Amino acid sequence: MARKGQVKIKAVFDDKIEYRGSLAKMKSDCHILGLTQEVRKKLGKTFGDEVLVSLVEDKEGRKVEIADDIKAVFNENPDAKVLFDAMSYTHQKEYIRWIEEAKKTETRESRKVKMVLMILEGKKGV
Repeated sequence: MARKGQVKIKAVFDDKIEYRGSLAKMKSDCHILGLTQEVRKKLGKTFGDEVLVSLVEDKEGRKVEIADDIKAVFNENPDAKVLFDAMSYTHQKEYIRWIEEAKKTETRESRKVKMVLMILEGKKGV
């Protein structure tokens, strides 16, 4: 049976690196699994190298891990938390990653405030 859209998967590359992601249809008849730069670095592989891939369909729910300081911001802004919870896993992950990638404490703090404002304005991602 042909599948439309993305297919959630769990993959293991070279029997050592686990990955959760999606197979995507990229204007083709088949689904494609991209190998992220992060996974390539962990494997020590580059374009043209062979990689052993094991994958299964991922039927488990996906939940973004939220650090305590970000939970505190949501506790102070329950309307933003309700909107955040209604977003897709991908959009939630994008917001949390944006905050967690901040190198300085001040940047992290300002991004938390910006996140709440953007969510309340209806923005689905950064």
